Amino acid sequence: MNCTLKRNEYRDDGIFGVLSDETGKVLFHTLEHSYSDAPKIPAGVYICLRGQHLLAGAFAPIDTFEVQNVPGHTGILIHPGNYNEDSSGCILLGESIAQTSSCQMITSSREAFKQFMEMQGENITFTLTVVS
Repeated sequence: MNCTLKRNEYRDDGIFGVLSDETGKVLFHTLEHSYSDAPKIPAGVYICLRGQHLLAGAFAPIDTFEVQNVPGHTGILIHPGNYNEDSSGCILLGESIAQTSSCQMITSSREAFKQFMEMQGENITFTLTVVS
């Protein structure tokens, strides 16, 4: 299943957007780490490749997708996480956006990530279109 990432809000506590399917149906909310209001992934079209990756602080690798050929960067993954600091440029997936007393975040990330991987089925690759 090919997807489109549309960024909607650039903030100090993250870059918030939505991930849609090929028909334009919004599937998940997204969060990327904010580097002075700039993401690591520029707008463009990317191939995402499935593989086993070890996240920082994790004890075992997870099955996920890596965004290929991001200019100047490697290891940009799609994975669970709720806060800006859970990403070092990766795309985090959640079910909604929530405001805490100190920042904005995405919710139910583990469940959203699980659903995303189930939607991808046995796909080894998919095309991700990123628009700002």
